[in-house]
Amino acid sequence: MRKESLGIIYKLLSILGYSTIALINKGEIGSLNTLQIFFLSSLSCLIFVTAIIKIQRKESLISLAKSTDKTYLIIALTNVISFCATLYAIKTLDITVAISIGYLTPILVSVFAVQIFKERFSYKIGFALLLGICASVIVAKPMLTDKITTLGVGAAFISAIGWALHGLILKKQTMKDHWTKQTFLTLILTTSISFPFVILHWQPLTTSHLLILFKLGALYTLSKMFLVKGVVRTPLTLLVPIGFTKLMFTATFARLLFGEIISINTIVGSSLLILSTLIVLHSTRQLAPIEPRPEEAS
Repeated sequence: MRKESLGIIYKLLSILGYSTIALINKGEIGSLNTLQIFFLSSLSCLIFVTAIIKIQRKESLISLAKSTDKTYLIIALTNVISFCATLYAIKTLDITVAISIGYLTPILVSVFAVQIFKERFSYKIGFALLLGICASVIVAKPMLTDKITTLGVGAAFISAIGWALHGLILKKQTMKDHWTKQTFLTLILTTSISFPFVILHWQPLTTSHLLILFKLGALYTLSKMFLVKGVVRTPLTLLVPIGFTKLMFTATFARLLFGEIISINTIVGSSLLILSTLIVLHSTRQLAPIEPRPEEAS
């Protein structure tokens, strides 16, 4: 029980970290273009992860880079697409709306798992998917007022689909690779893929930008570490419902910093999305909890 309690604490810390990242991307660094924010944040995170690997001295960076395979290329591509879509949605929509639509991800994970892991598709998952899509439409509809917010809504849906695919592929890789190796290889590839496009649309950086990007890199690294440590200590059936507190954290800070108010549509839609996810969890409760590996639990 102590192990599960610690896992829940790690999960809450990761949620707080990711919520803070969303707020920073919405406010302090919103003047830069989306791809440049992604590239520089990834580069900053790569510096922190590289430092952790060097401190642990488990494997040389060259040998890690040589172990890259096509799976990591897919992980990197889904990371680039999903992250940039998330950033665009956060910048163009209310944060609470973007996060609420993101609650589609755990539902889509179960649907995609049918194809990737050849799991059985139950009528409960089908109903949950339908309910989740309807709930997302309820959340998104008030934001379809102009071209920019409409594109933002589209980006939020692309983000939900992309993170579902990204999470499933990453889950398969987790069974054989440590989180530092996963993160290092993913960041090496994502920065390499995005660099040529960033150079074409480069915007000048200020000292303030550099400090914020350094802060984002530290937050990404800590949030990722806490997330993995939470997953390996606690069953997913406990962690997924806890993930819904992200809306509470973000909505509170968004209200204080940007004056955002959660609309009735967002409350109703989010509630239905949470219900959809709980239905999915109930239909897949036979999944065994993930046991920690020695290097992850340490």
